[in-house]
Amino acid sequence: MVSKPLVKDRAQQSVEEAVAETTRLQARAAEPFGSRWVSANAGTGKTHVLVQRVLRLLLAGARPDTILCLTYTNAAAAEMENRLFEHLAAWAVMSDDRLQDALKKLLGVPFDRATERLARTLFATTLETAGGLKVQTIHSFCERLLRRFPLEADISPNSSLLDDAASRELKKESIDKALRKAVKYPESLLGKALTTIVSLTTEEGFNDLVDEALGKRELIRRLSVSDEDEDNQKGGDAFAPAIGRLYAEFGLTPDASADNLRAELAAAISDADIEALCEHLDSGKGNALKTAKALMQERHAANVR
Repeated sequence: MVSKPLVKDRAQQSVEEAVAETTRLQARAAEPFGSRWVSANAGTGKTHVLVQRVLRLLLAGARPDTILCLTYTNAAAAEMENRLFEHLAAWAVMSDDRLQDALKKLLGVPFDRATERLARTLFATTLETAGGLKVQTIHSFCERLLRRFPLEADISPNSSLLDDAASRELKKESIDKALRKAVKYPESLLGKALTTIVSLTTEEGFNDLVDEALGKRELIRRLSVSDEDEDNQKGGDAFAPAIGRLYAEFGLTPDASADNLRAELAAAISDADIEALCEHLDSGKGNALKTAKALMQERHAANVR
């Protein structure tokens, strides 16, 4: 029989080995020479590794204004910048023994007095460097590029980015304009589309659909007007080509309708199969229960027709 202390010792040993291996991999990723790709779950130390890598780049002689760090959010950028300056500020005032320990832990290799002297000056050097350390979000970096090279980006030099409030207001105005047009011309393609959508979803669902479509507007544009259609569709129905492509994608003919599809589905699935499926789904909950009710309602409606 294995004693409890022995089991505990083995568990502790496994944890220590895992921590040592993680530390070794983090140190390897922080090496300033060579490219590295780090993939890890949230909270496992990716920012820590990136901070170590920047510190080692600075200690290796890289100028602060040649280092660019990109993150997804402003919070992450601020967190990383704060950590970097905390290290640099601490190095400037540490005792010799503490600084040597810190550098030994960071570098993992022997270093000379010149490295210690450099470490003490990095805080002031970074503050005095024009632009300093560039820790930015991807969006802010791209905005900076656009402002610097507007002609190359094919945008107006006087253009400016919309803030969130202005973007929401413009989106609301555009949606209201499209809805008014659809209501005014109910027999138009836009009017028929609105009639179909409101019969299938709620107000909240409609807003979600609009947001989804706006997020993929470039894909929708390419779908609606391909290169060969672009010249022919000017002034016409931009979505006519898209409708034809969607029919073809799903194997449907242009005269297909919801009633036709229901009839084909009814012919393919027997009443017994539908009853068995409804019984199975009805025993569940959430979406399964909703699906069962929808199937039963549709089956009842088909029988009435």
